[in-house]
Amino acid sequence: MTKLEDLLELDRLRRIVEKNSGRMDTPQLEKEFLEFSAYSPKRALTVRLPKLYTLREGHAKRVADALASVNTPADRIPGAIDISGCFSYDSTTEAVVFLSLQQVEADHYSSSRSCLNPLIEKIYMDGCSLIRDFSIHEALVGKVVCKRGDLDLREVGLFPNKFITGPYSLVADLDTPAKTVKKFSDLHKDLAKMKSSPKECLLNPIKVQETSSKAAELRNMLGALSRYESPESQAFKAATNSCVIRTKSNTLFYLYSLNHNRNIMVYFGDAPFKPGNEPKELLVLMGKDHQHTLPMLLELGVFDTSETILAQRIKDFTEAYENATRGSGKNLSEGYPNFEHLMEGLKNVDAYFKEVVNPEVRRKYVATIDPEILEFAVCPASNEPVVHELLPRLSWNKTLRNYSNTGKFIFLYNQADDSKRKEMLTSIASNIIFSNQQNNDVNVWLYNNHRQFCTDSGIEFCIEKQQ
Repeated sequence: MTKLEDLLELDRLRRIVEKNSGRMDTPQLEKEFLEFSAYSPKRALTVRLPKLYTLREGHAKRVADALASVNTPADRIPGAIDISGCFSYDSTTEAVVFLSLQQVEADHYSSSRSCLNPLIEKIYMDGCSLIRDFSIHEALVGKVVCKRGDLDLREVGLFPNKFITGPYSLVADLDTPAKTVKKFSDLHKDLAKMKSSPKECLLNPIKVQETSSKAAELRNMLGALSRYESPESQAFKAATNSCVIRTKSNTLFYLYSLNHNRNIMVYFGDAPFKPGNEPKELLVLMGKDHQHTLPMLLELGVFDTSETILAQRIKDFTEAYENATRGSGKNLSEGYPNFEHLMEGLKNVDAYFKEVVNPEVRRKYVATIDPEILEFAVCPASNEPVVHELLPRLSWNKTLRNYSNTGKFIFLYNQADDSKRKEMLTSIASNIIFSNQQNNDVNVWLYNNHRQFCTDSGIEFCIEKQQ
């Protein structure tokens, strides 16, 4: 487009904004959704039970010992773990634990760990001999560290000036609780040195005795040493454009926009930096401020506009409206003004998308609309799990925001009495319109721990069969 065309288009967008300046009452819209759903068919909570790796006799103790060795003790080890050794929704735990190569056939226990996929893939590909050999007697364990360059992202608040622009990395050093991998690697290096300089080593009896003692110790721990393959490295590193750090006080989504060469942090909970102490190369956005954060992420290419998704949302809303009309036997349009405003806005955006195909102009346009409408016109711009996890956390709908935050939902549910719990469940079922709004972690947790109460509260489950 020419400069003049750009100016004309921006003027047109300004007039559209002025025309549609009447904002929706978000709490009232949530209430309308709740009432509106009374006339619609019940929406079941979809449950996709994860496939896990079953622990054999003695394995639970190995997992407990492994976690204790990296200062992340667990109160109780269940009968199964996932692809990376996880078995709970305590997402602040960063350790990965490996007992067998067969673990690779398991799913993630929690979708929040999907951000570790690049590192997990690297470990299973490049560290298969390490897992195969050294997990026979002990579990392999390592703490995952998220980095930007050489800077540990957990220390950004301490060293904000060290943060530089670029993609992130996930790093883990694997070893057993008894450090047998390092001991075996050191022994292998000593033997290689002896082989290369036999006279020098044989004339040093102290060194020979030390090496012999190391070999004897390892043989008592591992058995025949000849069947072990010396690992090239215990350290594994994988590049990624997104990662998540969870603490007891906040959750930090780190994103890197390759097209804009921009690093972004979206935080939930306590602010990670004191005012004015943010790294210069890091754009810090408040997740709670979703009405501004979502348009900014759209502008930076983390999310993208989608005509296909928008059309499907309009179709789904229309079907829900027609079902509610049939169920009540009357026209509902006058009773739900905010829903009508929402539908009108979605149709206006759909008409604009059909007229304008330029993606950048579309971005500028949707950045001017109500956030309640914007949410239904965008999608993740990549297949990265972190971006998909983030989108529902930025919803205008408070119920869906809390439901999408697994840890917060479980905490609130456990603190609530039966009356409040039923209200929470009903609100969730009423506000879930689309399949991508389902939080499988919460659904599985409810199914496994509160199935009868959910059934008594009118909540149904739809069990998806594993592929």
